[in-house]
Amino acid sequence: MALKKTVSVKIEKKPIVTDDLESLESTQDVFVSKKIVDQVIGQEKAVEVVRKAAAQKRNVLLIGIPGTGKSMIAQGMAEILPVSELKDVLIYPNDADQNNPKVVVVLAGDGKKIVDNARLEANAQDDNLRLISLIFPLAWLLISFVVWRLGWISDIVYAATMIVGVIVLFGFALGSQMRSKGAVVVPKLLVDNLGKKVAPFSEATGARAGALLGDVRHDPLQSGGLGTPAHLRVEPGMIHRASGGVLFI
Repeated sequence: MALKKTVSVKIEKKPIVTDDLESLESTQDVFVSKKIVDQVIGQEKAVEVVRKAAAQKRNVLLIGIPGTGKSMIAQGMAEILPVSELKDVLIYPNDADQNNPKVVVVLAGDGKKIVDNARLEANAQDDNLRLISLIFPLAWLLISFVVWRLGWISDIVYAATMIVGVIVLFGFALGSQMRSKGAVVVPKLLVDNLGKKVAPFSEATGARAGALLGDVRHDPLQSGGLGTPAHLRVEPGMIHRASGGVLFI
């Protein structure tokens, strides 16, 4: 008696396909996959190609009339791409050339941490400067008043010290508003992939180069004012937003 070879096969729940609609009690009897790529019907060859392209990180050319599922297949491709390789993009000012900001790429999630830490440090320095600019003039005025009350200086000298104290107070206040913010550099988080569980999917037409390749705002009414640093006026394009995912043009 010949022995039969045993083959282990993993059985997965598949969508119910039947022509006998009366056998279905409700739509709950029909299984629908959570992945978009498994919801595509009638484009098995395209789905197979997309799965291979996602694994090999290749480009895909989908040709067909509207409504055949090109966009749906592209979105499904984004779901099966690995998300562990996503990156964040930071923009820093360039002291050597302000019109060419520096670009720094870090791991996904690290960008927001860097920006938050830089903002905390910048706020701490601003608070310290405001405190010093307030304490020093007030201490000057207080000491002048005490010295005058003790009779160590005349009324004219006391008036002069009070005027100097007020000038110093306004000088500190004006200087804190006009001083450069370059002590602590706070970068702009251009692309943030924090917490993304699925690779990004961006749909672009390519009709405008700035929307696809990114741009730098030059209009003062759109950039926040003439004093806005160049690195804060950089805008990401669809190519940057889709990095590590799918760019559907």
